[in-house]
Amino acid sequence: MLQPESILQEECLCRMEDELHSVREFRSNGGKTLGYLCRGFPPSLAAGLGFRPLRVLQEATIEMEDRGGKLVRQDICPLIKVFLGGIDSGKGLFGLIDVWMGLATCDQTRRCFFALADMQDVTVHHIQLPATRSESAARFYSDQLQQFCFDCRDLYGFEYSRKRALDYSIDLWNAGDILRKAVLSRHISPLDLHWLFHLYLIADPAGLTEILLDLLDRADLYSPDHMIAIAGGSLALEDTWLLQALQSRNAGIIPLHCAGLQLVPFGGLNEFPSAGTVEELADGAFRSIRCARSRSNAEMFQYIQDSIADTSCDGFILKTLKFCDLWYTERERFRSCMSVPVLVLDTSYGEGEVERQRSRVDAFLETIAL
Repeated sequence: MLQPESILQEECLCRMEDELHSVREFRSNGGKTLGYLCRGFPPSLAAGLGFRPLRVLQEATIEMEDRGGKLVRQDICPLIKVFLGGIDSGKGLFGLIDVWMGLATCDQTRRCFFALADMQDVTVHHIQLPATRSESAARFYSDQLQQFCFDCRDLYGFEYSRKRALDYSIDLWNAGDILRKAVLSRHISPLDLHWLFHLYLIADPAGLTEILLDLLDRADLYSPDHMIAIAGGSLALEDTWLLQALQSRNAGIIPLHCAGLQLVPFGGLNEFPSAGTVEELADGAFRSIRCARSRSNAEMFQYIQDSIADTSCDGFILKTLKFCDLWYTERERFRSCMSVPVLVLDTSYGEGEVERQRSRVDAFLETIAL
């Protein structure tokens, strides 16, 4: 796991280890965990079924990328290779997942989850997340999640509880609102924010609001010279080189990617849960997605443009992972429609690649400082 570099990060690491300990206890008492990769899946639904949901965005190293690369063709994004390599190794959080939500969001994730299903002792539930933004697509997604609940009743004896799902949703919402306010305060460093969001991804949200408030009280106040918005693919826990490069130049971040502010209430994009039904959770998750894969993806562009304006950012970085054409093919449109300077980074987890990209980030920040 990534090594902490500040007091807040050390505290986050301790909290993450506590969470993993609680996961082990949960499993030893007969509970089942559900792992998922895409934020399009509502974790409250898993909680409503009795699972302990965990979004797995860890072990992003060249070692895991190489290991996973032996299981699929080479023109697959590094995160998918890491995902498969981590499951094959059983390392860290990957070794604590009982059931996987195989949410297919593109050809690469589809290949990933079919390869995963061939692994020994791995249970995968395959669901398609429609790219089309329409009422019929939303209903189709909701119907699939409803069927998933029926399957869990038949396979595991799990009955869906609206109250359990609603309690989880409210706790998650309140904790997320703390993170949203931390980002908008502009006083938390890029790396500290990164650790906080990754704690949010795996923590039991009950009591998490108080934990986050305590952690933020311990954080060193950050006073950035510039604010940079970041969007694109998910930033795994170990994928910190861009944040380090920005922090070394005293820049702050507005994380608009799907492991950042898209997780939490921001700009009126999410509706507060009120019923806890499968239909409500599915519809809320589907409508809050702001991803390049959406068709049309006009709402994604509008979300980023509005967020940049609302937070007075000085620049925008689109960080993609190699072979993720969904984001990378939009690079010229990003350059033409944003009101601030734009830098596009097509990246992997290799150290040589990182060094080259760091110099581009430095040059980008120089132009903003002029």
